[in-house]
Amino acid sequence: MTMKRRAVLAAAGVALLPTRASAHDDLAAHGRRLGALLTSPNLARPIATAYLRATGETDWHRAAHALDMTPVLAPAAELLEEATLRTWLGERIRADFAEGRVVSVDGWRLSRTEVGACVIVMGAA
Repeated sequence: MTMKRRAVLAAAGVALLPTRASAHDDLAAHGRRLGALLTSPNLARPIATAYLRATGETDWHRAAHALDMTPVLAPAAELLEEATLRTWLGERIRADFAEGRVVSVDGWRLSRTEVGACVIVMGAA
């Protein structure tokens, strides 16, 4: 049986379709996207490191889950444009402050979203 070019391309396309990503992969993908919003993704490292040290956590995935980052960032998956994502993130951070969702990190009061974003940006780097 000979395979036609179209059948080979179709089979290759199916093989390349992404499978359902794990929550860890989703967090890493969010981290890469959020890292692109920063002038330097390395700016997230000191905040994330201080938070992890203060909580005694060594795994960035667990820390991100403790900060509820998977459900927090779920709406961001639909935002394709960088400017829209940046606006959404700013609104989310302001909402955290308005609703008292803040974390103290090395004397700084930061929103849970800010801290979580720093943790996953560092983890994805």
